[in-house]
Amino acid sequence: MKHNFLFIKIGLMAFIAVFLILICTSGNYADKPMEEITAVLSQAEGIEALKEGDANDLRRYYNLEEGELEGFMLYLPTSPMDADELLVVKMKDEQQASAVEQAILQRQASQKASFEGYGAQQTALLNGYVLEIKGRYAFYAVSPYSQAWQSLFSEIIRA
Repeated sequence: MKHNFLFIKIGLMAFIAVFLILICTSGNYADKPMEEITAVLSQAEGIEALKEGDANDLRRYYNLEEGELEGFMLYLPTSPMDADELLVVKMKDEQQASAVEQAILQRQASQKASFEGYGAQQTALLNGYVLEIKGRYAFYAVSPYSQAWQSLFSEIIRA
């Protein structure tokens, strides 16, 4: 009987240790400058088909102001008939996450409404969008390469 309690105690201690390690490491993202993130992602497969966006595009399409963010990178389709897009935002603090996420979701919904009814391929891409908030970073992609870009982004910011 005492032997069983020893196994239970050891198992419980191991579980608590693993749990604490996961809690301590799960939200830790390196404070990478946007220049470094942009340098890596701008070389990713599929990016060459997009054009780089600027602060005016960020305001126009996402209603986000460059001055309210620490940095961003934006790649847009070269044709209005395409839906591919990549946005990475580094926020000044995590309190901005909700507003940035809402801006991205509004853009996605607007694009989806634009293509519904005639752009089956674009609508499918827009339905498969990737949106992820990690600490002070927001990642949004609409592309056949979305998952690859997201993996690359996660590797860059991982501490």
